[in-house]
Amino acid sequence: MGSAMGVFGTIRSRGAAAGPILADFLIISIPMVIAAATFALTVRDPPMAASGQTQEKPGSH
Repeated sequence: MGSAMGVFGTIRSRGAAAGPILADFLIISIPMVIAAATFALTVRDPPMAASGQTQEKPGSH
């Protein structure tokens, strides 16, 4: 009986710790997804220079 109570206590402690960890993950991840979507929809590449120069891709030298 004593060992079963110890196992139950361990499982209960892990559940008590997992709740705040999961809540923090959800609280942080939802605004991060919204921020990433907003950034992706609003920020664009700058237009090409009017002087006719082309932009070089990194590593194409």
